[in-house]
Amino acid sequence: MRTRPTSSRSPELEGCRTHGDTQAEAVRQAEDAIVTWLVTARVWGEPIPAPRLFSADDNEAD
Repeated sequence: MRTRPTSSRSPELEGCRTHGDTQAEAVRQAEDAIVTWLVTARVWGEPIPAPRLFSADDNEAD
């Protein structure tokens, strides 16, 4: 079975992007990237933005 590279980003967290060789790996990488981003922001005293809701159909903020 051929894998398809998949990218992931967190729109609320500036610069928080990652990828994986499969969708499952991209999700795991995204979870790690989000935690790392949040920990770093807290250590540096940077504000953490409030979460937004997105539609799976159009990927736009509600």
